[in-house]
Amino acid sequence: MDHAGTRILAADRWTVWRHLTSAKSLAHCIPGCESVTGNATEGFEMVVRRKVGPFNLNFAGTIELVDVVPARRVTLVGRGKGGIAGLAEGDARIRLADHAGGCAFHWDLGALLDGRIARLGHKPLDAAVAAMTGRFLDRLEELLPGAGAGAGPTP
Repeated sequence: MDHAGTRILAADRWTVWRHLTSAKSLAHCIPGCESVTGNATEGFEMVVRRKVGPFNLNFAGTIELVDVVPARRVTLVGRGKGGIAGLAEGDARIRLADHAGGCAFHWDLGALLDGRIARLGHKPLDAAVAAMTGRFLDRLEELLPGAGAGAGPTP
């Protein structure tokens, strides 16, 4: 399962970068996230609860940052176990580029699912990934300057 796209964000690359490497910001941005602990150097641990199709998923997992070029690119490698629902592994290859009035946020996601969740099939899972990616970016935009006072955590 793959998903790619670009969104123009109204902030400079370094501001977006600080949010991508902050446990507080990731917890705010990841749909269904209950907690994120750790740091960009050693990696993050997270707990996510999310409904996908008929499944109420409870995933505990990790995020490791690899191929890091600060404020330019990073690959977030995630692994999670969801008990009876199955396993999820994936990566998000993110590139940040200067753009008039902010930066271009390019992403390319890849995921492998195993267990009951994989039985849903590609169409519902692709739709869920697209919706979660959109919500992640919407929440990231809430954290950026000009989003309004008290919009979310400071990294």
